Amino acid sequence: MSRPTLRGALEILERQGWIKTSPGCRRVILRRAPSTASTSTKKVMLLAKESEREMSRMSLLYVESLRSWLRSAGLEFEFHFHPLFGKGASRLIKGLLPRPGAASAYVLFSVSDTVQRCCRDEGYPVVVAGSVAEGVHLPSVDMDYRGIARHAVGLLVGRGHRRLAFLTQQTGLNGDLLTERSFSESAKSFESRGVRAEIVRYREDPADIQAKLKVLWRNPAQRPTGLLIGRAHQVVTVLGTLASWGIRVPEDVSIICRDDEATLNWTVPRIGRYRFSSDRFADLLGGMVEALVKGRAIRRTSRQLTPEFDPGESVGVQSE
Repeated sequence: MSRPTLRGALEILERQGWIKTSPGCRRVILRRAPSTASTSTKKVMLLAKESEREMSRMSLLYVESLRSWLRSAGLEFEFHFHPLFGKGASRLIKGLLPRPGAASAYVLFSVSDTVQRCCRDEGYPVVVAGSVAEGVHLPSVDMDYRGIARHAVGLLVGRGHRRLAFLTQQTGLNGDLLTERSFSESAKSFESRGVRAEIVRYREDPADIQAKLKVLWRNPAQRPTGLLIGRAHQVVTVLGTLASWGIRVPEDVSIICRDDEATLNWTVPRIGRYRFSSDRFADLLGGMVEALVKGRAIRRTSRQLTPEFDPGESVGVQSE
């Protein structure tokens, strides 16, 4: 486990009152987690497409916040992952899922539409952490991806940018698709002001990101001056590539990142991004899960978290 991950976990424990930190002293445990050995404990199982080691720091913070919330409520937490949970259609999905009665409730964390539909059809007691597939009606807590894209486009257009691009990894996940759709719709609403936008999809491979950027910058008259990037860790590849071509941020191109990672605090310039509260995420999601476990109705089945925009130093004014 890396030091930033460990520090992030300790910060969560301290905010939630499990430990106390004093200058020059060892951390003190303030209370003990409920025993999971009790026969009355209910199990909550989180299904994900990647292991905790493979998750981004942002995703890991959300998972750890939820884990702590559920344990505080006396609920046992179990993590279950498989790479195929993030893929599209697969005949293997049903056989890979644990049986419906293996847990009192399930949390689907960034999984494919196929997994969501299978869990719905098989009657799993499910809450979705993320975007729900089209036509699938399940309780969910999600980021306001539409709002993020609208804000990013409006901000860039307001700063004089007329050629925009959204750089996104090819995942097929609903959050990415919602961002794409809203980005395109928002840019289209500014067509009368000469705004043009495109979606650039890449594989999770630095060489592919560089290849797509090379195509974007091939025609000087069509080069974007405003970029929205989906994944935080891939901003590093974009920054390095542009710097090697002598392109300055934000003088020549402005960059906004949809996701948030501690890595972005160390870039020069510091990248503007959208911040979410992992504690708020855990409160909303944990409340829904607890309702499922106790057999109560979930009053509001779809909740969206509104982010706080941190402008950083990467958004400049474009004069054409």
